[in-house]
Amino acid sequence: TQGCMLCVHTSDGVALLPAFQFSERVTVREELLGVLALLSRVPAWSAAVWLRTPNTDLDGQSPEQAAADASMVAQVEVQARRWVQCLTPADFSPR
Repeated sequence: TQGCMLCVHTSDGVALLPAFQFSERVTVREELLGVLALLSRVPAWSAAVWLRTPNTDLDGQSPEQAAADASMVAQVEVQARRWVQCLTPADFSPR
């Protein structure tokens, strides 16, 4: 998971790095590395929206907020895995 970072592109091709994924030290938040790795198969904008959307399975917090609590990281990863599986069937392979 080292080196995972979420990068989205605007319609005119500008690359953006959503600030919520960074710590105060301007490194990718360690607690998000596993989640970002799981989301790497999903379009970046979809992943960014999912990370910031309140989730009832995470006590109403967004996944990125819930991941700030070390006791919730595993649950966030479970939710990410479930969401990705829903979007990408097991037999899907990028061409």
